[in-house]
Amino acid sequence: MSRDSSPSAVHSNTQAMASTFTDGVLDTRFFSTKKISVLLDDNNYLLWRQQVLLAIKTYKLQGFLDTTAVPPPPLLPDADGVLQENPDFARFEQQDSALASWLLSSVSQSILPHLIDDEN
Repeated sequence: MSRDSSPSAVHSNTQAMASTFTDGVLDTRFFSTKKISVLLDDNNYLLWRQQVLLAIKTYKLQGFLDTTAVPPPPLLPDADGVLQENPDFARFEQQDSALASWLLSSVSQSILPHLIDDEN
């Protein structure tokens, strides 16, 4: 099976990825392709941190870590004033949860118990 590498196919893929950044939708390929080669343990924080931050900055997700990404309201009134689920809030929660899951997958088993919140 050959992959299409024509300029139009490359342009189309680039356009699709760019649109996911501008409309605030996370490209889910991030979580399947961005593997951290060094799992966080007691001795390698700086190396792990560098890999994680570079991957996160590549996809402009640092706002989820430095708290500049503010969640939108969970409910919005419709034309009749009835509260409806806000799709932007659902997307925010999805992105936040996916990033948290990806980060936890980059941590060694010896560190992981210290990061798991029993209240979730």
